[in-house]
Amino acid sequence: MKKPQLLNLKQLLQIYIDHQKDVLLRVTNYDLEKIKARIHILEGLLIALEDIDNVIALIKASESAAAAKTALMAKYKLSEVQAKAILDMKLSKLAKLEKIEIEDEKKELMAKSEELNQILKNPVPKLTEIFTALKKKYGDARRTTITQAEPETKEEKEIEFVEPEKCVVVLTESGCIKRIPATSFRTQKRNGKGVKTQDDITEAELLAEVDQLNQDDDVDGFIVQLPLPRHISEQKVIEAIDYRKDVDGFHPINVGRMAIGLPCYISATPKGILELLKRYHVETSGKKCVILGRSNIVGKPMALLLLQQNAEADAQHDIACHHRQGFDKSSFYKRMVHGFHAFLW
Repeated sequence: MKKPQLLNLKQLLQIYIDHQKDVLLRVTNYDLEKIKARIHILEGLLIALEDIDNVIALIKASESAAAAKTALMAKYKLSEVQAKAILDMKLSKLAKLEKIEIEDEKKELMAKSEELNQILKNPVPKLTEIFTALKKKYGDARRTTITQAEPETKEEKEIEFVEPEKCVVVLTESGCIKRIPATSFRTQKRNGKGVKTQDDITEAELLAEVDQLNQDDDVDGFIVQLPLPRHISEQKVIEAIDYRKDVDGFHPINVGRMAIGLPCYISATPKGILELLKRYHVETSGKKCVILGRSNIVGKPMALLLLQQNAEADAQHDIACHHRQGFDKSSFYKRMVHGFHAFLW
């Protein structure tokens, strides 16, 4: 099954030329077969004209058309098609046939057949003729103008697509100028103005901002600083971030890819710990590594990353460790010295 393809102008023209060539060859083959069939019949008629009186007598003496056809084929070495063509003609017309007329028609058809064979051998001249005719018919002057457009700058694109809005221009002590949308401020008592607090931001507004960053091709990656206000679902916001821009590595797709060792963004703290171990030449392969904590940000990713480093990772529930009977911190630290690496947070 063919699939749609995006073509440039040259490819499109080539496909059109190939299509016209295919059509030309099909039509030529069809016409050639018709001419060959007609020449075959004319050759049968010429044979009959050589002995026309006996041919007419044979037809009259036959009991049926089938018998006449069989007799003609046997006596004059005719094909079934030739014999049928002779029988389909009225005897009066058959008697009036002129040999010269038939031979002239045959010569014309032979010449046409040779012309068609040449087209099949080399269709380029005929295609050139067809395209020249198209050019004469439709090759009028262009009504449009093709120009090389100057690429727009980022600022020009923003001017084109950003709707005008009221804003506040702020000049800082260091001489920097910043534009802040007026919607970032709210009216307070005594007619004062204040910047929006976290509680003023709705979940819908934050999701809309995330979607805008997802669609912006100039933004390669971003993070949403956690924790979020209680009225906003952190998981909903995390899942709304395009996983290809999820620098924090919290999106479920990135977490899943990390778990099976595929390339992805990884949480900064676990990645940083691995980098520290590497730089200080701390070998983890084959070692027992205890992780105290189970957070999605550090604990769980750390355990998965250590497993990928061929370590025996043991993620301990921090609350369970404190309440476990017989748990002795001093003993735990002594065990760390004898082959354990522990990461505490």
